[in-house]
Amino acid sequence: MLISRKSLLFGLILILFLAPFPFGSVEPKLRAVLEAAVLGLAILWLVWRSRQGLSLLPWRDPVFLGGMVILLLGGLQLVPLPRPVLQTLSPRTQEVRDRFEVKEASPTSGEVGSFPSLETWRPLSLYPWATRRAMVGTLVCLLVVLITLDLAGKPGGRKGIAWALVAGGSFQAIYGLWEFFSGRQHIFAFEKKYYADVATGTFINRNHFAGYLEMILPLAVVLAVAAMAPREPARGGRTIGPRRSSLGGGRGTFQGSLFLLLALTMTVALICSRSRMGIVSSLVSLALVGAILTWKRRNAGFVVSVLLVVGVAILLFSQGNSGPLIDRYLGTPNELHDGFGRWALWQQAGKMALAFPLMGVGYGAFPFVFPMFRSTGAGAAVSHAHNDYLEIIVETGAVGCLLGIALVILGIRTLLCRGGIRPDFGFLGYGALAGVLAMGLHSFTDFNLAIPANALTLSALIGMMICWTRVPKPALVGVTGTVSHQSWRVWIPAGVLMAVAPVVLEPLVGADPIAESGDLPY
Repeated sequence: MLISRKSLLFGLILILFLAPFPFGSVEPKLRAVLEAAVLGLAILWLVWRSRQGLSLLPWRDPVFLGGMVILLLGGLQLVPLPRPVLQTLSPRTQEVRDRFEVKEASPTSGEVGSFPSLETWRPLSLYPWATRRAMVGTLVCLLVVLITLDLAGKPGGRKGIAWALVAGGSFQAIYGLWEFFSGRQHIFAFEKKYYADVATGTFINRNHFAGYLEMILPLAVVLAVAAMAPREPARGGRTIGPRRSSLGGGRGTFQGSLFLLLALTMTVALICSRSRMGIVSSLVSLALVGAILTWKRRNAGFVVSVLLVVGVAILLFSQGNSGPLIDRYLGTPNELHDGFGRWALWQQAGKMALAFPLMGVGYGAFPFVFPMFRSTGAGAAVSHAHNDYLEIIVETGAVGCLLGIALVILGIRTLLCRGGIRPDFGFLGYGALAGVLAMGLHSFTDFNLAIPANALTLSALIGMMICWTRVPKPALVGVTGTVSHQSWRVWIPAGVLMAVAPVVLEPLVGADPIAESGDLPY
């Protein structure tokens, strides 16, 4: 089987481009198809690495190790524990099980006991099915990061990924603006029931639409800067980095202008979504990256391009109806504190975190346990904490929180110790950094990481950003890696991925077992 870097790149591009189309892939069956596609691509990636003489998996890579530790934590939440151990690790978990589990009959008297028997083993997760599904999502995102790391090492790979993301963002922006200004407000053939007064593209929620655009908008800007900055000829006929002077030739100017137009379209669509945190996160991330480039005395084209795009967008909206967006910002304090706003939701989620302090309620179990701690907002459906960080703390406890902090510190330390960034990336690395920063800020007030399309897009950006910070080691002339033809070595990790397939495909053959039975997930 012939597997090349180009075929892998095409597969990744196709997945990233199509992921947002079916409502952000939030429906269980659509999400299962997306996850199955990534697992299939990962198996081909393993074969490609084997053919290239590389290790089957980057065993010593901090990204791989960090991802495995996170999955291990989820696995520990699924391990059945004896009652005394579960009582020690999480007393509230045992209390919930004692309250809601079906009681067992005594083997001698036949009477129903007040508690399950001491021999009954139960996991820390209060909803193991949801925890398994969440672990699959984490594994899929980790695989996208690792695949992107390999593909972004070549100029064609990172450009292909960036162009695909910009193409996806441009389509979402254009389609969202067309539905918004035409008043039709459909997502293809589906008539929108919610957020019918704003632009959402093919997403259901305006905040998730804004989250997708805010990650891709910086890439359009940096591609415009790269296209319009000419390259100086160097010795041997090759070229070096962008020159700081005038714009490039006609082709570069046309290409750069096109990317700037696409960036302006995404900015207008972002404003039309009226997502307050989406707009703020995008502006703050662009400003931070612009400040970094100014401090480093790099090409001023990024700052000029950002100011041009934002300035034109503001000028356009100053001539139109900007009242609804201004009213949303002015009404933020009242919305936070009145009724069942985000502040009340965060307070109740905080009490939930304190009730399960050590190991949490289990990956993915938040929406099923939260009703126990809900004191306001009767009748309003709540599936997430509207704060990705708070939800992670609730689901993984102090262990997960400390583990996340340790991984972030280790990642920063690793990046700082590698001695700089790759000069051949140009400004593309800064674009990926801006997209990651924007999503990091937006996650304080929403649950974008629970949207598969946005999670995969963020994973690709993280892979590009990490690759950007890894300066390749110099290779000796004439020395190449040994190509391995031992295909049998691939079957071990590939078999592990195929073993995950039943969990991935479960939504295609059956619905959520709790949704079918109507019972509590305990």
